[in-house]
Amino acid sequence: MTENEVSVRAGKTIERYSKALAWFRGNEKAGLDDVEAVVPYVLWFKLIPTDRAWAEHPEFMNDRIAMVKDLFARSRNHYLKSRDMIKTLDGVLELYERSLRKESVKSGLVLEALDSLKRYDSPAKYPIATMLRQVYLEITK
Repeated sequence: MTENEVSVRAGKTIERYSKALAWFRGNEKAGLDDVEAVVPYVLWFKLIPTDRAWAEHPEFMNDRIAMVKDLFARSRNHYLKSRDMIKTLDGVLELYERSLRKESVKSGLVLEALDSLKRYDSPAKYPIATMLRQVYLEITK
């Protein structure tokens, strides 16, 4: 959505301003709410939106601060989904490893893992599903 990245200097500015805002609010450490409050005002003039960004959200043409807030929220949501996906993948790999070691694996766990994959919108779910299928076929022989 942007032609450029956040510079190291901008990252340091976000860190300093977030700490200052946390101090101003009476907190010992900066939290996500402090970062979220500072980011749009540090980056609105530094990030150059792409044509795609304008096409998808023309309402942001006159409100770049709102655009950066939206990008931050989308990035945070993507991170949270990825974090959940990694937890699922760790569980799947554990099931797969147990099946390779010929340890007992309950078929219900495999079916539960497959069901949880349905909620993810990621191209990674297909190779994971294939791995789960192999485990399921191995334990139901």
